[in-house]
Amino acid sequence: MRAFIVLLIAAVAAAGEVGVVSNIVVLSDKVADVSSIEAWKRSFITDGMSDADKALTIWRSVAMHQYQNEPPQEFVDNQENVSDVIKLMNVYGYSFCGIAAGEILALSRACGLEARACTINSHVVTEIFHDGGWHLYDASLINYFPKADGRLASVAELCNEVSLWRKAHPELDDERKLMEFMNGDGGTRWKAQGPEILARCPTISQIERAGFYPANSHHWASTMQEYAIDPATDSAEGGSFAARFRDQPYVTGHRMNLQLRRGEKIVRTWSNEGRHVNERGGNPPTCIGGSTSEPKAVSGDLTDLRYSARLFGDLARGRVGNGRHDYAVPLADGGFRLGALQADNLATSTEAKRGPALQVKDPAVPAVLVIRMPTSYVFLDGGIAADAVVGPAGRIVVEFSANHGLDWKAVGETAASGALAMKTGDLVHRSYDYRLRFTLHGAGTGFDALTIGNLIQHSQRPLPALGQGENTLTMTSGPAQGTITLFGSMNPANAGRGLLYTDFHPRDIDQIGFRGGPELAMLADDGTGSITFPVAAPGDIERLRVGIFYRCRGQSKPGVAGWTFRASTDDGGTWHDVGVLGDTVGDKAWGTAANLAWDVPADQRGKQMLVRIDGRNAWGGMLIHNLRLDADYIEPAGGLAPVKVGYAWSEDGQAKSAVRTVEQAEERWTITCAAKPIMTSITIERE
Repeated sequence: MRAFIVLLIAAVAAAGEVGVVSNIVVLSDKVADVSSIEAWKRSFITDGMSDADKALTIWRSVAMHQYQNEPPQEFVDNQENVSDVIKLMNVYGYSFCGIAAGEILALSRACGLEARACTINSHVVTEIFHDGGWHLYDASLINYFPKADGRLASVAELCNEVSLWRKAHPELDDERKLMEFMNGDGGTRWKAQGPEILARCPTISQIERAGFYPANSHHWASTMQEYAIDPATDSAEGGSFAARFRDQPYVTGHRMNLQLRRGEKIVRTWSNEGRHVNERGGNPPTCIGGSTSEPKAVSGDLTDLRYSARLFGDLARGRVGNGRHDYAVPLADGGFRLGALQADNLATSTEAKRGPALQVKDPAVPAVLVIRMPTSYVFLDGGIAADAVVGPAGRIVVEFSANHGLDWKAVGETAASGALAMKTGDLVHRSYDYRLRFTLHGAGTGFDALTIGNLIQHSQRPLPALGQGENTLTMTSGPAQGTITLFGSMNPANAGRGLLYTDFHPRDIDQIGFRGGPELAMLADDGTGSITFPVAAPGDIERLRVGIFYRCRGQSKPGVAGWTFRASTDDGGTWHDVGVLGDTVGDKAWGTAANLAWDVPADQRGKQMLVRIDGRNAWGGMLIHNLRLDADYIEPAGGLAPVKVGYAWSEDGQAKSAVRTVEQAEERWTITCAAKPIMTSITIERE
């Protein structure tokens, strides 16, 4: 596969100068690669693993990448909280129990294992099926509970043990009394006199505080309340204990694809400026001030990330990172054309034999420059800095699009020459992909310099950190591929906070729409409906990926109801069946996640695609909670070009740095640290 990528990149590069280098990954031999679900599997799942080993590895990988905290909100997922496992691992690194449950579901199913979520008292956990039974794995609070025979308990087994013990001790009827019991006898009473199954938990009391789980946020007394449910008599969830088992709403599809044009730079840091995705509506994550070396009180709450280093080998300083994604557009030599979506009626100073560096070619008509800014991280803030030159009666107009150029909003305009600064923070916040359109009017109007800057949020945990001793670094790039993503909320109440599905201009809508809940619904209780999403990409689309969380309950006519996905590359002339999603029953009755994909044959590829969803209802339970469409396309000017990788760190208080220019599709090198390094930043850029 790597040889094929090298040949493909070489072929594209041979056709001319490379506009963009795609799928850049820098890895350290000290940190696992979680840039995609496929990369996660290569990092964590090995040949010959038993299902039990896979299940424990899945639990461990989620626990090591997610701190129990206020969840990040982008207001496009069904419950507003981010639910994509790869996005959570790379962009955020924190969330809460229901989201961790969805992550385990996604990774288990990627490994071919059955998994389900269970809602207990004020908590959500997961079970994975292996060795003939269900077994509890809680990556949120970082625990699981072996039985006397060494096999892990199920939720029902743990609930039974806890409820029996609570019935035998009616005097311990609230958290305060349970805490007093837990702390009795020097913090050992819970282990000596409590339920034996809890005493066997291998993660409890690991980080100093007796009876507490690793993050020191929850404890034995919490478990004694959360699992105080008698499976035989339970009627809290839909009338029976079995009704507690259901899927958590989640969606997958996010992949890390770091791309660089000439003049573009991405800086990721092992620190933050206190900025986060919830800062414009929502609660801040306390782990933004957390440290892997010491517990800290943040906003009145204890934040303790020491477990991440001690139990899981975390080399990061904290959890939340703030970085930069900046693009100094190459103007004078015409390099901007390879990095732009549109460059009409523009000339360079070299071509025109006069300044400015970029200028209107024919003053009789406006010149237009459209630049796309995609990121694999999330934008928090942004701005435009330029040296503007405006001719007599000329002006420069700047516009912004969050939905792939379908709609535009004004950023600002100027009729004066000089330094130009425009803020885009209100527009880019929570986004992953936007476009700027610069319209230049009048003779002599243009730019001598133009830089687009963005503040990003990323997790520190998966960054390719260095350790003491020799470190082997690897950088790979390719294939030359980009992605256009359609992912919007189904809830009109989220307008203005995140994209809605309607922002992508669906067409041919029949009997599908908003029915009062935060989902896309079939409007007819017994009938058919359809909705079509147009997709336009900068290059030929070679693959369509669908991530969905849906409900399809055809109880009155089993096997009749379903969602059918079709795609067309000839404007609806012919349709290809992508997949059919049928009845959701049992523990999936309230909904389940699915993924579909279509590899487009070479002779059918183009820059346009229609994705049609046909629904057939048979009861009234047809819903789409989350829908993500990813169109992977061939970058028209993609290929291989030198990428500079820069590390900054300190050893014993002394600043250190190392720079490597990578010229091949895959290169390895080493950095040796004589003392334990304190990481500062990693920068990738094209000059």
